[in-house]
Amino acid sequence: MGSWLAQFVRDEDGIEAIEYGMIASLIFLATIGAVNAVATEATSMWSVLSTHI
Repeated sequence: MGSWLAQFVRDEDGIEAIEYGMIASLIFLATIGAVNAVATEATSMWSVLSTHI
């Protein structure tokens, strides 16, 4: 049991996958935030445009 635990702690194969997953999730969150900001501005722009027309 002790040698298995020590080997598990030293094993770094899964760390890269976790790092890539975290990077992908941060990119996803930034994209969602940007899309949300653009959608808000576009809605405002169309509202102003329809008021003037």
